[in-house]
Amino acid sequence: MREQLNAYVDDGGSCVLFPGGASDLFDSPYERTAKILFNLAVKANKAGDVFPLWGTCLGFEFLSICGAGGGNVISNVDGENYSVNLNLSVGYQSSRLFGSAPEEIITFLKTKDVTFNHHRHCVSTDEYHNNEALKKFYRLLSTNRDKEGEKQFVSTIEAYDYPFYGTQWHPEKNSFEWTSLEAINHSKEAVLVTQYVANFFVDQARLSGHRFADKKEEENALIYQHAPVFCLPEITAFEQCYIF
Repeated sequence: MREQLNAYVDDGGSCVLFPGGASDLFDSPYERTAKILFNLAVKANKAGDVFPLWGTCLGFEFLSICGAGGGNVISNVDGENYSVNLNLSVGYQSSRLFGSAPEEIITFLKTKDVTFNHHRHCVSTDEYHNNEALKKFYRLLSTNRDKEGEKQFVSTIEAYDYPFYGTQWHPEKNSFEWTSLEAINHSKEAVLVTQYVANFFVDQARLSGHRFADKKEEENALIYQHAPVFCLPEITAFEQCYIF
């Protein structure tokens, strides 16, 4: 009882975000670690223990593979370094991700080039519609075409039965990446889209009951225990990196 009374309580929550990158999605530390987390999240949610997942770019592709039961649903595409509007799918209004969005955010997504793409692989819309497992697991929320306008690919998904979300595009870059080497939209409209997506997923995380055991354990896990390093342009195309 004393341990329960002394348990650290905060207003936070828990989630996992699978980031972009260039790791092998079938044999790499990224894949092996992400698969463990995915399976644990499925198990937790089935037991009524809310635990959200988000996948961006490579993370989106990983979530798609998991939704398809582990099969390879990924194909090549010319999707590097361009910003576009989303082609929202029929019925997006009833989705969790877009259904609660203010009308101005939907207008920006539909009409302005506010979503930045930077990928060589994708889930084609043909693959999505032909793969019953994938189609049953994820709801298709938007599509886009490659830089030449030829190949159509899935750009936004959410799971039907779990708080899992994925974007082939990078919602984080509008606000936080300022390199001139990438065609990122930094307009007011683009930043508002970033803020909406971030707020949405944080609200999803708040639904989770997962907490640190105490304040000290939380402080030890914070990113503030590490110092960012300025990396542009000698090390990476990112301005700042955490190097562990």
